[in-house]
Amino acid sequence: MLKNVALEKTYIRVLAGSMQDAVMQKAFSTLRAPFEILRNVRDMPSLLLDTDLCISAAGSTCWELCCLGVPFLTLTVAENQEHAAKRLSDAGIAPSLTLDSLKFFMNDPQARAQSSSEGMALVDGWGTQKILSCFTGNYT
Repeated sequence: MLKNVALEKTYIRVLAGSMQDAVMQKAFSTLRAPFEILRNVRDMPSLLLDTDLCISAAGSTCWELCCLGVPFLTLTVAENQEHAAKRLSDAGIAPSLTLDSLKFFMNDPQARAQSSSEGMALVDGWGTQKILSCFTGNYT
């Protein structure tokens, strides 16, 4: 899919999970854009804040992207991610990854800004404290 998008002026960072480097190198080999594969990232928020557009599996990273206001597209890689991907797309926060959605978001800074503000409105960053308050009875 990415080989069909004009990426000549784009720098791509791949945050690697369990996928092997050789598999990722092959997947990105048709790109006409520089890319790097990063493993064991220690400061994810700083890296994400330096991102114009993210493509993420529709897992828990989506909530971090929302909290930080990073515009993103989702890719469902497991059955348990389907619901989150649909809800994020329906809410106008993170469309599912398609060639059209990728081109649209890459070429429309206003759409990325709206996605960013919608995501930040959804997640306030206080989830851990809210859950702990349920256990301790200290509701705020």
